[in-house]
Amino acid sequence: GPQISLKTLLTEEPQWTVDAPEGAHNITVRMAPTGARVVVAACRDQVTLLHALAIDDGVVEHAVELEDGCLSPNFMYEPAMAVSRDGLRVVLLLGRRLISVDLREGDIRRVPVGVELEGEGHRYGDPALALSPAGDRVALVTGDGQVRVWSLPDFRPADWTLPAGMLPINQLSYMPSVASPLAFSDDGQRLAWVTPEADIGVADASSGATLAVFEVPRAEPATEEGVTPFGNRGDEPLALQFLPKGEGLVAGLTGGLALWRCDAPPAPAAQHPMRVLLEGPGTLRAGQPAIFTATHLGTDHLHGHAFFVDGEPAGEASTERRLEWTFEAPGVYEVRVELMDGIDTGAAATTVVVHPARR
Repeated sequence: GPQISLKTLLTEEPQWTVDAPEGAHNITVRMAPTGARVVVAACRDQVTLLHALAIDDGVVEHAVELEDGCLSPNFMYEPAMAVSRDGLRVVLLLGRRLISVDLREGDIRRVPVGVELEGEGHRYGDPALALSPAGDRVALVTGDGQVRVWSLPDFRPADWTLPAGMLPINQLSYMPSVASPLAFSDDGQRLAWVTPEADIGVADASSGATLAVFEVPRAEPATEEGVTPFGNRGDEPLALQFLPKGEGLVAGLTGGLALWRCDAPPAPAAQHPMRVLLEGPGTLRAGQPAIFTATHLGTDHLHGHAFFVDGEPAGEASTERRLEWTFEAPGVYEVRVELMDGIDTGAAATTVVVHPARR
């Protein structure tokens, strides 16, 4: 039967593997944002089984059963299910009912009757759902095109709503749907959503006041029909994610990624100078391949590297720390690397003496 495995990115072998609940299907797995535990939702006889697994060995720590039906089985779309930072609260849509579960206490709450969760456009995919990291608020795009927020665990509704854009996606596929993603900031104080103009809004999660609106770059037509495969333009937002400290917001689009800053650009004094080392051969012969590697310490930012040979770019900047290069003619060359993220700054250079090729 199906199994669930935990695997680190540094090893090939899984840390542990456990069997899914016997006879279960439509299995959804979520990792708690802190990595504290793994949450599994599985369907058996129209009952949803929720299990919280220990991160160390996969042992079931908590288990709850919901007799409200099962998560969406559609393989092309993510089911509407979110977990809190510690993985002990789960919010999910079952049979178009919004349900909050405290896995440790077994407490189950359902959204009050009368809120319309369905609507035109949710043809295959579920409505957008987001849970604050602390598990004290849940946001949902309801079928009437509004972002609604409730406080948990009692589902107390906020006295405000936000108009949401519900963007058609994959209209030329056999499973067209609607996208309207949501995301809370890591401190739970801000909520990002898609506006009716298909831009990205950021609101105060307590008051609903709009703090900023970021314009999404409009994609150039990718084909003569003006659409990308499946009928997407390329600029429709599919997912939103705040950076860990709330300093920026990333949108995953049907055709790429977009990043906006949520605070003022850093002053030059706020930048973090780093010591960068560039390792590689000091001498070699023409036609002999060489590898140059940049190393550095003291940063938690992902950043790009730009390599230069005698001041000329040696390819596109990327997160790759290695440059593979072949000098075709004898001479003395400078190889240089620069960090490119604007926060961590640094550069290093080395001189290479290239002798004539052996005859």
